[in-house]
Amino acid sequence: MRDVEMGSDEKQDFISELPNEVLTFILSKLRVDEAVRCNILAKRWLGLWKKAPHIEFNGKHMIRPVTQLLHSRESTITQDPFLYPFMKGGVFRYGFVIFQLMFRHSSNLSSCRFLHFKKSLWIGEVDTWIKFLVNKMNGLKHLSLECLPDYGEDADEIMFENEIYKLCISHKKFHCLSSLDLINYTMDSWCAFEDCHNLKILKLEKIHLDDFVLSGILQNCVALENFSLIESTGFTKLIIVNSNLKILRLQALCVCRLEVIAQNLEVLFLDSITCPVKNLSIYAPSLSNFESHSYSISSIEERTFVMKSYDIIAYFIDLSMQQSCNILPKLSAMSLDLDLNNLEEIMYLSSALGLCTSLQVLDITLPEYDHNDFTLPFLKPTLFWEMRLCKTITQKLKFVTIRGFKGKEKEVEFAKFLITRATMMKRINIICYDSIEVAENLLSLPRASHNLTINLKCNFN
Repeated sequence: MRDVEMGSDEKQDFISELPNEVLTFILSKLRVDEAVRCNILAKRWLGLWKKAPHIEFNGKHMIRPVTQLLHSRESTITQDPFLYPFMKGGVFRYGFVIFQLMFRHSSNLSSCRFLHFKKSLWIGEVDTWIKFLVNKMNGLKHLSLECLPDYGEDADEIMFENEIYKLCISHKKFHCLSSLDLINYTMDSWCAFEDCHNLKILKLEKIHLDDFVLSGILQNCVALENFSLIESTGFTKLIIVNSNLKILRLQALCVCRLEVIAQNLEVLFLDSITCPVKNLSIYAPSLSNFESHSYSISSIEERTFVMKSYDIIAYFIDLSMQQSCNILPKLSAMSLDLDLNNLEEIMYLSSALGLCTSLQVLDITLPEYDHNDFTLPFLKPTLFWEMRLCKTITQKLKFVTIRGFKGKEKEVEFAKFLITRATMMKRINIICYDSIEVAENLLSLPRASHNLTINLKCNFN
């Protein structure tokens, strides 16, 4: 190693001595306006942003400091009498800077993210950006587009109050991508998704689209492995048929029919789905991780219309009985919203434990509020679980988390049952609702597993 002699007041710049590949990787983690400003750090950094593999254009941070990024802006702005008033605004300056920066980028760009304002849709800039990237950047694989609410210099009134700002992307422009995120748009066409044979990851969040557009998107993305549909509206049914799909996340949706046929699906996450249980159909024999929650809905009134975790569990149980086989043979992890103080719900849980013979991880979130329960006076909680003893509990289950623990009789008996009967258990996490004192007595119980650790916490939120 070369020795470096320095005076007491000298400091060595280790970062600038890093290879260009490392420095450009660092710059790719910054917004583009921050990456460009790194030019002033030292000559070593000059122009390195042009070789960054990822660029993020964020309108919230680029409108006001735009003059610090590029010079001589006004000399190139067109004097069109119709567009000039809009070009003088912050939104146009943001779009103009994007063109300049993309044109100056000199290396392969594999990933790009745009956070823009609604007026960029009206002017047609978004489509032009995508065309430019696809035509110039042959290595582009990952793209994220997000339409922001009006902000800063764009806080004036919308140009046309009744105008619907739709995402209009040219024919087949997404065909080269392997990953795509779209957030906060209205879509009336699926043409940009035609021949998307390489797209493996797709996230649609806060998208308004009808059944025809959604169906067209899913039918063209034949290689899709990871699909997320979040807080989106406009469609009445969701039918997903894809043998390549491995991860599916559905959140805050309202549909009349939900059908999933995915032979190789491994992870299924359902959050706040409003759908009649009779119109639910799920075929996923390879499922290994299942989660069902209502995190996206805060009010108790709204939750009454959401499909409950025990509704879905009941569906799986009934389907197994109808087909006389285990439809979830590979399920190893399950996370549910479930009330351990409700006899009906714990009956579904016990049946699910008997059905899921490979289950090793169980996560249960208890409700914050109490509701009416029907009870059988002759059936004590301890006796109930002893009658429901199965191999999943005694030989498979290893990790259990109970959230919102209040120390009520039925939830205490369930925890006791796991501690004293689960011989393979390694860790039980009990997250108490307001005080760990309600669970401290569990620590003194005899443990069926010598490797069991019990963690008590008090922070339900």
